[in-house]
Amino acid sequence: MLVGCLSVLAVVIVVVIIATIFVIRSYRGWIAGGIEKAADAALVQMQLDDGEQTEVMAHMTMLLDKYKSKEIDNEAFFGVFGKLVESPLVASALVGGIDKLYIADSELNDEEKTDARVQLRRFANGLFEEQIDPSEVEVVLASVSTTTPDDNDIVLQYQTGPAGSTQFALRSADEVSGDDLRELIAQARAKADDAGIESDPPEIDISDTLGIAIAEALGEDPTLWVPNANELLESQSDPVEQTPVDEDPETPGDLDDNDGP
Repeated sequence: MLVGCLSVLAVVIVVVIIATIFVIRSYRGWIAGGIEKAADAALVQMQLDDGEQTEVMAHMTMLLDKYKSKEIDNEAFFGVFGKLVESPLVASALVGGIDKLYIADSELNDEEKTDARVQLRRFANGLFEEQIDPSEVEVVLASVSTTTPDDNDIVLQYQTGPAGSTQFALRSADEVSGDDLRELIAQARAKADDAGIESDPPEIDISDTLGIAIAEALGEDPTLWVPNANELLESQSDPVEQTPVDEDPETPGDLDDNDGP
C-alpha cells in the first residue's frame, strides 16, 4: 500500500482538471491517453519510486480504461474528478505536500522537522476526517503563501468575479524562512489541538483512499478497486480514542526562548 506522499494526489487531480477543461468534448481515447500520460509524468516529477507510482497509476488506468471502453459515460467520468476535488482528500494532499516543498530542505533542525511532520500529519488527518474545516488550510498556510504571486510561486487558486480576480499561491522555497515554517507548524498544531486530533495519528493511505473514492463516485463495489476496502472502511468508521494533548505543549526551541530569569 502507498502510505504518505499526499502531494501526489493533488498533482494528479490538478493535471486531470486542466486536461478535462480543454478536451471535454474531444475523442475519448485522446482524453484518456492524454490524462494518463500527464498523470504519469506528474508522478515521475514527484520523484516517487516505481512501486509507489504503480499504486496510484493502477487506479488511474482502471478508471481511464472504463472510460475508453464506454463502460462509463462522460457524466460519470468527469463526475469522479468533481467528487475528488470536493472531498477532504485534496486538502489533505496539499498539506502533506508541504514537507516536500519546504520542510525537508529547510534550515529547521532534525527535531523541528520531525515535529513539523507530526503536526502536518495531525492537521491533514483532521481535514480528511472532516474534523477541521477546509477553510483553515489558508490560515495554516498564511506564513508561506501570498495573494500576489510571482513566476516562481505555485498558484493553487485563481478566481474571477465582479470585484476582480483573487489568487492564492505558495511562495517559492527560497522566499520562505525558518520562522515562516515555525509559524506554519504552530498553526497546524493549534488547529489539530482544537479539533482533538490524536497526538500521533497514522498516515493516510492515499492509493487505497483514492481507489475507494473512485469506486464510491461510480457507485461500484470498493473491493473491485481495493481488495481490503471493507476492512479499511470499517476501521475508518470505528471511533478513535483521542489522545489528550498538552494545553501548553513544549515545542522545539521553546527552552532556548524561555531561558533566563
